[in-house]
Amino acid sequence: MQRSDRLARSLFVYSLLSVLVLVLAACGDEGDDADLSGSEASDEPETINLNDVNTIEQLASLVVSNQDDVLRGHAFEVDAWISPPPTTTGVPSTPPQGCPVVPEKQDWLSDTPIDTQFEIAGTTLPNERLAEDVPVLRLVVPYRLGFIEIPERATLRGYVLDEEHADCPSANSLFVLEEVVEELPADREDNQDEFNGEWASIQSETGAITIDYPAEWEVEEQDTGVSARYRFLGPEPFRTIRLEVNEGETYWHPDADGGNPPDVLGGDWRKLAEVGDATARLVDDRRRTSSNEREVRLVFNHQGMTIFLAMVTRDGIELDTESLGVFSEIASRIQFDGDVTMSDPMDPVLAAGEELGEGPYLSEPDAHYVALTASGMTGAQVIEARLVSERDARTAVDGACHNFDGRPSGVWLVTVDGVTPSGSETQRLVYLNAETGDRLCQTEAPE
Repeated sequence: MQRSDRLARSLFVYSLLSVLVLVLAACGDEGDDADLSGSEASDEPETINLNDVNTIEQLASLVVSNQDDVLRGHAFEVDAWISPPPTTTGVPSTPPQGCPVVPEKQDWLSDTPIDTQFEIAGTTLPNERLAEDVPVLRLVVPYRLGFIEIPERATLRGYVLDEEHADCPSANSLFVLEEVVEELPADREDNQDEFNGEWASIQSETGAITIDYPAEWEVEEQDTGVSARYRFLGPEPFRTIRLEVNEGETYWHPDADGGNPPDVLGGDWRKLAEVGDATARLVDDRRRTSSNEREVRLVFNHQGMTIFLAMVTRDGIELDTESLGVFSEIASRIQFDGDVTMSDPMDPVLAAGEELGEGPYLSEPDAHYVALTASGMTGAQVIEARLVSERDARTAVDGACHNFDGRPSGVWLVTVDGVTPSGSETQRLVYLNAETGDRLCQTEAPE
């Protein structure tokens, strides 16, 4: 009985579906003309009024949608913010073959103001993940326009998909300028980088430093006397900032150790920066972070220890300028116990060879001749010449010529007396690579 009931229900549902199909078919027959006309209309390309395109987002979207034939040769006027491009590693200095520009070096155009760079501890780093989230085009100023001033925001008239730039990488992102039509107001919202709260202090005996931090932040401390760890925990939206002190100084020269930096200096950038009264290296490291995160580290030496201040931050449109501002302020407030010397881990003096190599080297008469020519002075004569090690050469004059390129095994220091091109009589100290005779540096001779 149950089986027959199920069969009856199935037949009823089948009959109902059959009726619905017939009804729909009948409706379809009555509207055939409308459906056919709609079908034909969908096959036609959508009509675009190019004169209504006046934003970067609209124009970038059209280029991406492969509207080549429609867009090519049409002059667009767009209201745009103009920003310097992020400085990226590995960008060539000359244009690719067949391309008159280096696309990665062209200014960015956007509908809203964007920060393609940011400053931390007095040093600029690129904000590189913006193009993934913000519609941008790259501004090309043709040579025929000569040198023109490009304001921060303006109405620009120009072209996309220009034939001359068709062979460039990212050719569909290039906006070739014809004219700056009008400068526009460039008012930005107030930047909230400054921290105006109270500050507290904590002293690290191991690091021989004193660290200021926002008084409302929490501090986690672990100091063993051999190493020390501090975590400064700010309220949202601030990020955790940490400071580590490790035994032993760190130093590295790009021409040493097979070119591989120690882990604490590993990353994409190693730029000079300031920490209190010390010189440090600002390291930009993405090796252990996600695609839109980076760890920024300020690395420096003090009293036989390697110290670094670090924070993980996001870039792109999520750039956390408030936390970066606090990070920079903490760095600037660090105070050192005792003298601060050789704090930069990439100071070339630290890795310089202390012993004079075996040569062969230029003879002293040859060194005299080369130095006289290299000095650029007239009526010149050699006063003294010394063959010294790389380290002795780098420390010969305080504050000068300590960072010349290369790692020569020997250096001729030649003191030359003569008349400069400006007409003043002086003595110059000329540094020569003792093996090749190349001039490494030149400065006023110490008294």
